[in-house]
Amino acid sequence: MRSLTVLLAAGVFSVQNAVFTHGFSAAISHKTLRLPSTGIFMSHGESVLSESSVQSRESSGGSRIMGLQRRAFFVSAAASLALMGVAPKSALAVPAVKVEEFEILLKDSAKSVLVVEFSGPKSELATVKLVDGTTFTITDLVESSTDPRSPLKLVATCRLYKVPTKFVGLEMALKGVTSKKRKVYMNARVAEAAVKEQAKKERMAQDENERLGKIYEMELAEDKMKGGN
Repeated sequence: MRSLTVLLAAGVFSVQNAVFTHGFSAAISHKTLRLPSTGIFMSHGESVLSESSVQSRESSGGSRIMGLQRRAFFVSAAASLALMGVAPKSALAVPAVKVEEFEILLKDSAKSVLVVEFSGPKSELATVKLVDGTTFTITDLVESSTDPRSPLKLVATCRLYKVPTKFVGLEMALKGVTSKKRKVYMNARVAEAAVKEQAKKERMAQDENERLGKIYEMELAEDKMKGGN
């Protein structure tokens, strides 16, 4: 009777051991094992981990992912702002040419030029407006009496091809604008006299430009005659 009881107990233990072993193997195949009523996890190929350590590891991994996402968002936002800052500048940029290139344009199609406007203290800024509405500037003007890139010789070249020229500074003086910083005069007569004086200076400069332009035109005509002979 005692031997039968021992055999039955051994059989029950073997069945329990088999069930436990089967559950343990199944847990290992799923890479994680939770021991009943202990709150302890075991990962495949790792040592025994507590439930709190597993949760802390998961939370640290989640915070790391969120940090990377925030960093990617800030980088993309900064790149967008940089592009927004550059795009308007490139869109509003006015094309520019050199004096030599503009003279080629005059030789090929002078009728396409509507007007050439000179501005600046010494008329060193030239803006070209074409018939089709295109606008560009001439960049390498030099204030000189001998350099072919001087504003005076450019004016003479424009007149040679019958291209209208316009001096913005002179027109502003005639309209009563003497400078960028307008002076406030208590006496109206003093203000009127200052405007007339400024207009007189502008006319004298214009007359000098015309005189030098005619001289340059004569030189160009002589060069053409010599070249034809």
